[in-house]
Amino acid sequence: HYALQTRDAIGACCIAMRRLLRPAAAALGAVGLVLWFFGGPNTGRSEWYREVPSDRPGTVANERQFVFRPGLDFLGCSLAAAAVLAVLGRAPARRGGD
Repeated sequence: HYALQTRDAIGACCIAMRRLLRPAAAALGAVGLVLWFFGGPNTGRSEWYREVPSDRPGTVANERQFVFRPGLDFLGCSLAAAAVLAVLGRAPARRGGD
């Protein structure tokens, strides 16, 4: 009797988890796409710094300025993670024993 209750509780937990993973996958994919698109669709690698010419007279060195421009690697990773979550959200709950 206790084993049946435990299995039903696990099944209910799996269903709740699948309901959570589907919208999480969609949100992750959408956020990744929006950040990439509105950050200026960078078709190369992600950029974290850029070289800015120094405004101090007498210096030739460039200064590094923090800038985040997501590239195709960022877009690919976010969409791949969203796909994994979507697959996990669609996997049927496993019923054991019967």
